[in-house]
Amino acid sequence: MDRLASRIILAGIFLLTAACGSGATSGDDGTCTTNADCPGGICIGGVCRYGDGGAEIGGGDADAPDGWEAESGVEVPDGWIPPDGDITELPPGTERCGDGLDNDGDTRADEECGCVPGDTQACYLGPPESAGVGRCGMGSQTCVGTGEIGDWDACVGSVLPDAEECGDGIDNDCDGSADEGCVCEEGERRACYTGPAGTQGVGECRPGTQACIEPSDGGTTWGECLGQVLPSPDLCDGLDNNCNGAADEGCLCPPGATEACYDGPPGTRGRGVCRDGTRACYVDPGGALSMWGPCTGWSGPSAEACDDGLDNDCDGMTDEGCGCLLGEWRPCYGGPAGTEGVGLCAPGREVCSDAGGGRTTWGACTGAVLPRPDVCDGLDNDCDGVADEECLCPPGATESCYGGPAGTRGVGECRDGTRECLWDSGSTSSRWGPCDSWRGPQTEICDLRDNNCDGRIDEGCACTRGDTRSCYSGPAGTAGVGACRAGTQTCVDVGGGATGWGGCVGETVPATEVCGDRVDNDCDGATDEGCACTPGEVRSCYTGPAGTAGNGICRAGSQICVETSGGSAWAPCSGEVLPRVESCNGIDDDCDAATDEGCLCTPGTTRPCYTGPAGTRGVGECRDGMQACIETPGVGSDWGACTGQRLPAADACGNGLDEDCDGVPDDGCSGPPSVVCPASPVTMVARSTITLAASDSDPDGDIVSRRWEVTSGPVGMIYTFGCATCASTTFRADIAGIYQLRYTVTDATGRSASCTVEVRVTGLGLRVEVVWTSTTADIDTHVLNGSATVWATGSSDTNDCHWRNCRGGALTWPPPGAANDPRLDVDDVNGLGPENVNVDVVNVGETYRVGIHWWNGWGSTSSGVTVRIYCGDIEAVPARTVTRTITGSASESGATATNQFWKVADVVFTDPDHCNVTELGVVVPSGPGNIAR
Repeated sequence: MDRLASRIILAGIFLLTAACGSGATSGDDGTCTTNADCPGGICIGGVCRYGDGGAEIGGGDADAPDGWEAESGVEVPDGWIPPDGDITELPPGTERCGDGLDNDGDTRADEECGCVPGDTQACYLGPPESAGVGRCGMGSQTCVGTGEIGDWDACVGSVLPDAEECGDGIDNDCDGSADEGCVCEEGERRACYTGPAGTQGVGECRPGTQACIEPSDGGTTWGECLGQVLPSPDLCDGLDNNCNGAADEGCLCPPGATEACYDGPPGTRGRGVCRDGTRACYVDPGGALSMWGPCTGWSGPSAEACDDGLDNDCDGMTDEGCGCLLGEWRPCYGGPAGTEGVGLCAPGREVCSDAGGGRTTWGACTGAVLPRPDVCDGLDNDCDGVADEECLCPPGATESCYGGPAGTRGVGECRDGTRECLWDSGSTSSRWGPCDSWRGPQTEICDLRDNNCDGRIDEGCACTRGDTRSCYSGPAGTAGVGACRAGTQTCVDVGGGATGWGGCVGETVPATEVCGDRVDNDCDGATDEGCACTPGEVRSCYTGPAGTAGNGICRAGSQICVETSGGSAWAPCSGEVLPRVESCNGIDDDCDAATDEGCLCTPGTTRPCYTGPAGTRGVGECRDGMQACIETPGVGSDWGACTGQRLPAADACGNGLDEDCDGVPDDGCSGPPSVVCPASPVTMVARSTITLAASDSDPDGDIVSRRWEVTSGPVGMIYTFGCATCASTTFRADIAGIYQLRYTVTDATGRSASCTVEVRVTGLGLRVEVVWTSTTADIDTHVLNGSATVWATGSSDTNDCHWRNCRGGALTWPPPGAANDPRLDVDDVNGLGPENVNVDVVNVGETYRVGIHWWNGWGSTSSGVTVRIYCGDIEAVPARTVTRTITGSASESGATATNQFWKVADVVFTDPDHCNVTELGVVVPSGPGNIAR
């Protein structure tokens, strides 16, 4: 019993010394799996335990357990030599029963051993690696039984791993980390949205809410997104169901809605009698498409009807084209001025007739007598005021004649006789013969005839003086009708003792119908026929739709009764105010007793707007836009689209800006740089300078180098960059052709990105470029104008642009001014070229000739030469490229028989940008002297 007790005491000493921090430590956190993890100590319950080194165990050596040194209290197995002579370290080995120690390092002491009843020991039922980690702690167990050896009871009081509990800062699952797997705090809520990017907050799409939940396996996570509205197929409901920023695509109208419509010709709507109809919006069974149905109830223009006071054809004019009233007539005459009413010439008559389409017009002039050649007929046929000039009468003609007193001819019994026109043979004149068989006045006798031709019958015997009788001179059938009445004649003395009936007194004959007197003035049995009203009468009038007069702006007008041919009629209504299309102006324009219906805002006003997600407005780069109130005539007004706003977008890494408007610039940015070059192709004119502006960015903001370079271009290319290490640089090219440029950026980690741009360098007017293969030869370029007769190989000639006279534009060609002036830009004396000659503004139709002169080889005797001829500035490709090998002296210069001259081509411009090139291919000796063209 003493030996077992001493072992328990020794184990307690180890635990106490470890708890008090005496002795050696593990150097880290003191946790262990085996004794090897505890230099100078042993691993018990996953924790390194260390002895004091100087602790005394009661009883001295006698009380120390076998195999232990008394001064250290550590039992040393036979044959084991501790490292560095440290006898306090016990290596792992076979479990020894009864010592209360974990000899085999499995965190259990005296496992599979019996025990002394009443003894206790530390114990742990969780995974060995979790003992003493986080909240996990050792328990204890008591030895129970009878006799000296018992069994260990259940382990109580140990704290085992549990599901991780978020937010308490404790390592609940004893894995060495606290609160791992906790992405949120339980009960916390946040907005959520699982729809496609760019749809949240657009149209009907709205974020939902998700709560932080704690799953059964520990940790926290965000739960299901509830209440969110995701894109759905668009329906014709006035809403943006699919959240693409447009409502009701494919829907031409709101289902069930109606609107005013009009199918008449343009410009007639709302004018005159033309009125709107209505149409209804129909939707397909799926609800995704809608369209307007037919327009019903509208009235359009018709032919203008005269005299109805209406604008039938809806052109804004009433009764236009109605020049007259049907049946009305007027005098007309088409003869020469001054002849109407002279001689036989007399006016005719034009009658108002139907012209069709509701219009009237004056008909042709009929019955007019116009001048005609004069004949001897006693008439003024030519209407010059003189009848029968040259003759007194028509030869052989007869005419009535009368020889009685004036005033009696044709009265009573007096009758005409006849006379014949007598013509003297051989004469151009004629005369009337005597009047035969005429009868003149006779003595009046009572025979019921007017014998004395005084217009009275049986005067003196017609009646008894004072007698009366009824009389009526009006048309038959009118006496006693309407206002017409018979009169009375009285027998009176007519002179010479004769009597006669006097005039008819008191009779009323038919007269023009007078409107409004309720009398049958024309005695036709009808009263006031053709009279719509009393002339001069005025009445209120209104031609607008029923129920609109007096509403809003609508007011009645007035119309006056006017006389017409054969009656009266109401004149057009004047001064009335009719309904018009409703405008958002605070006035009831359409007179429906409602003001500004459909107007949701004041047209022309603006207001700030923002359609981005809640909480992003004004954050980072997000900015308000503006929306204007837009009026749709006849519909109303509403706020238009929000323009100019800046909505959240993905953060563009490396620029320090908060594009997604979450309050954090460049969040989540990491990666290689990116570059964007100007769009290809870029066109420029040779010898000019352009600016190339690339853009670059890096998520980490650590670009360390930028570089522009030309990767390909025309042979002999000459170019310069203003700043080859800047994103924005100038670029100049002297040789026409296509250049491929590359822009490259590199970041601090060595990652790079590149982009390319194609630059097309064009000529301007005529451009001749020459390159050659010999590195020493001096090849000269010559260009002749149309007036040149020689090549200036031996001496200068102003019609030949070459090295002597044309450098830097020193030479001028006709006409005066800058046009047609040549310029030698580059004269390469001993290289590969290029040389170039330019005529910026050419003469269309003039023949330019291109030539190449071997001036001196400076050691070479031959060279390949390439000539590129550019015309205009349309494309950066030559109109013609010609290559040839020419030869010459290796040492002699100029016009010699040895040095060759190549007549290359003729160039004729058809317009300032296009030319025809004809190759010549002629090679001649260059000297002596100048060469003929």
